[in-house]
Amino acid sequence: MMAAQPDPIRPKVGLSACLSGQPVRYDGRDKYAPVCMEVIGRYVEWVPLCPEVAVGLGIPRPPIDLVQDGGTIRAVNRQDPSLDATTALEAYAEQVGDAFPELCAYVFMSRSPSCALHSGRLYRAEDGELLSMSTPGRYAERWCAAHPDLPVIEAGDLDSIQAQAAFLCRVYLAHARRYAPSPSTLPALNALLRTLFPQYRSATIDETRTLLRTIDVSNGQAIKSALGTLQARLIHDPATGRELPAFIRELLETVPARPESERGGL
Repeated sequence: MMAAQPDPIRPKVGLSACLSGQPVRYDGRDKYAPVCMEVIGRYVEWVPLCPEVAVGLGIPRPPIDLVQDGGTIRAVNRQDPSLDATTALEAYAEQVGDAFPELCAYVFMSRSPSCALHSGRLYRAEDGELLSMSTPGRYAERWCAAHPDLPVIEAGDLDSIQAQAAFLCRVYLAHARRYAPSPSTLPALNALLRTLFPQYRSATIDETRTLLRTIDVSNGQAIKSALGTLQARLIHDPATGRELPAFIRELLETVPARPESERGGL
Protein backbone atom coordinates (compact mmCIF):
# COMPACT_ATOMS: atom_id res chain seq x y z
CA MET A 1 0.00 0.00 0.00
CA MET A 2 1.27 3.44 -0.86
CA ALA A 3 0.42 6.46 1.22
CA ALA A 4 1.12 10.18 1.01
CA GLN A 5 4.40 11.52 2.37
CA PRO A 6 5.42 11.65 5.17
CA ASP A 7 4.20 8.18 6.01
CA PRO A 8 4.80 5.33 8.50
CA ILE A 9 5.56 3.12 5.50
CA ARG A 10 7.96 5.40 3.68
CA PRO A 11 9.81 4.54 0.48
CA LYS A 12 13.03 2.65 1.18
CA VAL A 13 16.01 4.19 -0.59
CA GLY A 14 19.56 2.87 -0.76
CA LEU A 15 22.28 5.25 0.43
CA SER A 16 26.06 5.11 0.40
CA ALA A 17 26.63 4.58 4.11
CA CYS A 18 29.31 7.26 4.47
CA LEU A 19 26.68 9.87 3.56
CA SER A 20 24.66 8.89 6.63
CA GLY A 21 27.58 9.69 8.94
CA GLN A 22 28.88 6.14 9.32
CA PRO A 23 32.72 6.16 9.49
CA VAL A 24 33.20 3.60 6.74
CA ARG A 25 35.48 5.38 4.29
CA TYR A 26 38.94 4.06 3.55
CA ASP A 27 40.41 6.57 6.04
CA GLY A 28 37.90 5.72 8.77
CA ARG A 29 35.96 8.92 8.27
CA ASP A 30 32.48 9.71 6.98
CA LYS A 31 31.04 12.09 4.37
CA TYR A 32 27.90 13.12 6.24
CA ALA A 33 25.47 14.78 3.80
CA PRO A 34 22.98 17.14 5.51
CA VAL A 35 20.85 17.31 2.38
CA CYS A 36 20.35 13.54 2.52
CA MET A 37 19.85 13.10 6.24
CA GLU A 38 18.08 16.35 7.11
CA VAL A 39 16.06 17.08 3.96
CA ILE A 40 15.47 13.98 1.84
CA GLY A 41 15.52 11.81 4.96
CA ARG A 42 12.32 13.44 6.24
CA TYR A 43 10.40 11.63 3.52
CA VAL A 44 12.21 8.33 2.94
CA GLU A 45 13.62 5.45 4.96
CA TRP A 46 17.31 5.16 4.25
CA VAL A 47 19.04 1.81 3.82
CA PRO A 48 22.74 2.69 4.32
CA LEU A 49 25.14 0.35 2.52
CA CYS A 50 28.90 0.38 2.04
CA PRO A 51 30.00 -2.11 -0.61
CA GLU A 52 33.70 -1.83 0.19
CA VAL A 53 33.16 -2.76 3.82
CA ALA A 54 30.61 -5.43 2.86
CA VAL A 55 33.15 -7.25 0.69
CA GLY A 56 35.70 -7.29 3.50
CA LEU A 57 38.07 -4.45 2.64
CA GLY A 58 38.11 -3.26 6.25
CA ILE A 59 38.30 0.12 8.04
CA PRO A 60 40.71 1.78 7.60
CA ARG A 61 42.00 0.31 4.35
CA PRO A 62 44.20 1.23 1.41
CA PRO A 63 42.08 3.14 -1.12
CA ILE A 64 41.03 1.48 -4.34
CA ASP A 65 41.30 3.04 -7.80
CA LEU A 66 39.53 2.47 -11.08
CA VAL A 67 42.05 1.40 -13.70
CA GLN A 68 41.68 0.56 -17.35
CA ASP A 69 43.56 -2.56 -18.28
CA GLY A 70 43.05 -3.16 -21.99
CA GLY A 71 39.30 -3.12 -22.54
CA THR A 72 38.46 -3.82 -18.88
CA ILE A 73 37.85 -1.39 -16.02
CA ARG A 74 38.84 -2.80 -12.65
CA ALA A 75 38.77 -1.60 -9.02
CA VAL A 76 42.19 -2.37 -7.54
CA ASN A 77 44.13 -1.68 -4.37
CA ARG A 78 46.20 1.48 -4.84
CA GLN A 79 49.17 0.06 -2.95
CA ASP A 80 49.01 -3.42 -4.50
CA PRO A 81 47.15 -3.50 -7.84
CA SER A 82 47.21 -7.28 -7.80
CA LEU A 83 44.47 -7.08 -5.14
CA ASP A 84 41.36 -6.72 -7.33
CA ALA A 85 37.96 -5.99 -5.75
CA THR A 86 36.00 -5.76 -9.01
CA THR A 87 34.31 -9.14 -8.94
CA ALA A 88 33.43 -8.86 -5.25
CA LEU A 89 31.90 -5.39 -5.66
CA GLU A 90 29.83 -6.44 -8.67
CA ALA A 91 28.66 -9.60 -6.94
CA TYR A 92 27.63 -7.59 -3.89
CA ALA A 93 25.47 -5.36 -6.09
CA GLU A 94 23.55 -8.46 -7.13
CA GLN A 95 23.25 -9.58 -3.50
CA VAL A 96 21.83 -6.20 -2.44
CA GLY A 97 19.11 -6.52 -5.06
CA ASP A 98 18.13 -9.88 -3.59
CA ALA A 99 18.44 -8.79 0.05
CA PHE A 100 16.56 -5.49 -0.34
CA PRO A 101 13.94 -5.97 -3.07
CA GLU A 102 11.91 -3.13 -1.55
CA LEU A 103 14.46 -0.47 -2.55
CA CYS A 104 12.82 1.95 -4.97
CA ALA A 105 15.77 4.34 -5.49
CA TYR A 106 19.42 4.93 -4.56
CA VAL A 107 21.62 7.90 -3.63
CA PHE A 108 25.30 7.25 -4.33
CA MET A 109 28.51 8.88 -3.13
CA SER A 110 30.14 11.08 -5.75
CA ARG A 111 33.65 10.30 -7.05
CA SER A 112 33.78 6.92 -5.31
CA PRO A 113 35.48 4.07 -7.23
CA SER A 114 32.71 1.79 -6.00
CA CYS A 115 29.67 4.11 -5.78
CA ALA A 116 30.06 6.94 -8.30
CA LEU A 117 27.44 7.18 -11.03
CA HIS A 118 29.28 9.56 -13.35
CA SER A 119 32.22 11.08 -11.48
CA GLY A 120 34.75 8.33 -10.79
CA ARG A 121 38.39 8.86 -11.75
CA LEU A 122 39.79 6.33 -14.18
CA TYR A 123 43.53 5.71 -14.51
CA ARG A 124 45.59 3.78 -17.02
CA ALA A 125 46.89 0.61 -15.44
CA GLU A 126 50.36 0.81 -16.99
CA ASP A 127 51.45 4.26 -15.83
CA GLY A 128 48.68 5.75 -13.66
CA GLU A 129 47.75 8.46 -16.16
CA LEU A 130 44.32 9.98 -15.50
CA LEU A 131 42.04 9.01 -18.38
CA SER A 132 38.62 10.18 -17.23
CA MET A 133 36.77 11.89 -14.39
CA SER A 134 33.35 10.57 -15.37
CA THR A 135 33.56 6.81 -14.88
CA PRO A 136 30.93 4.91 -12.87
CA GLY A 137 32.02 2.90 -9.85
CA ARG A 138 31.99 -0.87 -10.18
CA TYR A 139 29.27 -1.44 -7.58
CA ALA A 140 26.99 1.39 -8.72
CA GLU A 141 27.20 0.45 -12.39
CA ARG A 142 26.22 -3.15 -11.68
CA TRP A 143 23.38 -2.15 -9.34
CA CYS A 144 21.97 0.31 -11.89
CA ALA A 145 22.19 -2.27 -14.68
CA ALA A 146 20.09 -4.62 -12.58
CA HIS A 147 17.51 -1.89 -11.79
CA PRO A 148 17.25 0.31 -14.90
CA ASP A 149 13.72 1.46 -14.06
CA LEU A 150 14.56 2.93 -10.64
CA PRO A 151 15.67 6.53 -9.93
CA VAL A 152 19.31 7.03 -8.93
CA ILE A 153 21.39 10.13 -8.24
CA GLU A 154 24.74 11.19 -6.84
CA ALA A 155 24.52 13.10 -3.56
CA GLY A 156 26.42 15.97 -5.15
CA ASP A 157 23.62 16.44 -7.67
CA LEU A 158 21.08 17.18 -4.91
CA ASP A 159 22.39 20.73 -4.86
CA SER A 160 19.17 22.71 -5.20
CA ILE A 161 15.60 22.67 -3.94
CA GLN A 162 14.42 21.78 -7.45
CA ALA A 163 16.83 18.84 -7.70
CA GLN A 164 15.75 17.55 -4.29
CA ALA A 165 12.05 17.87 -5.12
CA ALA A 166 12.51 16.26 -8.53
CA PHE A 167 14.34 13.30 -7.03
CA LEU A 168 11.67 12.86 -4.36
CA CYS A 169 8.99 12.92 -7.06
CA ARG A 170 10.78 10.14 -8.90
CA VAL A 171 11.06 8.15 -5.65
CA TYR A 172 7.39 8.75 -4.89
CA LEU A 173 6.31 7.57 -8.33
CA ALA A 174 8.57 4.50 -8.21
CA HIS A 175 7.12 3.64 -4.81
CA ALA A 176 3.56 4.20 -6.06
CA ARG A 177 4.23 1.94 -9.03
CA ARG A 178 5.25 -0.87 -6.69
CA TYR A 179 2.55 -0.39 -4.06
CA ALA A 180 -0.88 0.27 -5.55
CA PRO A 181 -2.58 3.51 -4.43
CA SER A 182 -5.59 3.30 -2.16
CA PRO A 183 -8.75 5.43 -2.30
CA SER A 184 -7.36 7.61 0.50
CA THR A 185 -4.03 8.28 -1.20
CA LEU A 186 -5.27 8.56 -4.78
CA PRO A 187 -6.09 12.33 -4.63
CA ALA A 188 -2.51 13.33 -3.70
CA LEU A 189 -1.04 11.00 -6.30
CA ASN A 190 -3.37 12.29 -9.01
CA ALA A 191 -2.58 15.90 -8.05
CA LEU A 192 1.13 15.16 -8.48
CA LEU A 193 0.57 13.45 -11.83
CA ARG A 194 -1.47 16.42 -13.09
CA THR A 195 1.36 18.75 -12.06
CA LEU A 196 4.07 16.73 -13.78
CA PHE A 197 2.04 15.74 -16.84
CA PRO A 198 -0.46 18.49 -17.80
CA GLN A 199 -2.26 16.17 -20.22
CA TYR A 200 -3.12 13.80 -17.39
CA ARG A 201 -6.63 13.75 -15.98
CA SER A 202 -7.70 12.25 -12.67
CA ALA A 203 -8.52 8.61 -13.03
CA THR A 204 -9.65 5.54 -11.15
CA ILE A 205 -7.17 3.46 -9.18
CA ASP A 206 -6.87 0.95 -12.02
CA GLU A 207 -6.30 3.70 -14.61
CA THR A 208 -3.69 5.35 -12.39
CA ARG A 209 -1.88 2.04 -11.96
CA THR A 210 -1.78 1.66 -15.73
CA LEU A 211 -0.34 5.16 -16.17
CA LEU A 212 2.33 4.61 -13.51
CA ARG A 213 3.67 1.65 -15.45
CA THR A 214 4.36 3.93 -18.43
CA ILE A 215 6.14 6.75 -16.58
CA ASP A 216 9.90 7.05 -16.99
CA VAL A 217 11.07 8.03 -13.51
CA SER A 218 14.64 8.30 -14.80
CA ASN A 219 13.71 11.50 -16.67
CA GLY A 220 14.67 13.83 -13.85
CA GLN A 221 15.08 16.92 -16.03
CA ALA A 222 11.47 16.88 -17.27
CA ILE A 223 10.18 16.51 -13.71
CA LYS A 224 12.50 19.28 -12.50
CA SER A 225 11.17 21.62 -15.20
CA ALA A 226 7.56 20.92 -14.26
CA LEU A 227 8.32 21.61 -10.61
CA GLY A 228 9.97 24.90 -11.52
CA THR A 229 6.71 26.00 -13.11
CA LEU A 230 4.81 24.91 -10.01
CA GLN A 231 7.19 26.79 -7.72
CA ALA A 232 6.60 30.01 -9.63
CA ARG A 233 2.85 29.53 -9.24
CA LEU A 234 3.20 28.93 -5.50
CA ILE A 235 4.83 32.34 -5.08
CA HIS A 236 1.69 34.07 -6.38
CA ASP A 237 -0.92 31.66 -5.05
CA PRO A 238 0.11 29.67 -1.94
CA ALA A 239 -3.11 27.66 -2.22
CA THR A 240 -1.89 26.16 -5.48
CA GLY A 241 -1.35 22.44 -5.22
CA ARG A 242 -2.85 22.04 -1.77
CA GLU A 243 -3.74 18.45 -2.70
CA LEU A 244 -0.14 17.60 -3.56
CA PRO A 245 1.97 15.33 -1.33
CA ALA A 246 3.38 17.24 1.63
CA PHE A 247 7.01 16.96 0.54
CA ILE A 248 6.34 18.93 -2.65
CA ARG A 249 4.80 21.90 -0.88
CA GLU A 250 7.32 21.86 1.97
CA LEU A 251 10.35 21.83 -0.30
CA LEU A 252 9.15 24.27 -2.94
CA GLU A 253 7.93 26.75 -0.33
CA THR A 254 11.33 26.73 1.40
CA VAL A 255 12.91 29.37 -0.85
CA PRO A 256 11.64 31.82 -3.48
CA ALA A 257 12.00 30.78 -7.09
CA ARG A 258 15.16 32.22 -8.62
CA PRO A 259 17.72 31.19 -11.25
CA GLU A 260 19.84 28.11 -10.54
CA SER A 261 22.98 30.25 -10.95
CA GLU A 262 22.07 32.16 -7.78
CA ARG A 263 21.75 29.06 -5.61
CA GLY A 264 24.45 27.68 -3.39
CA GLY A 265 25.73 24.12 -3.56
CA LEU A 266 26.08 21.45 -0.92
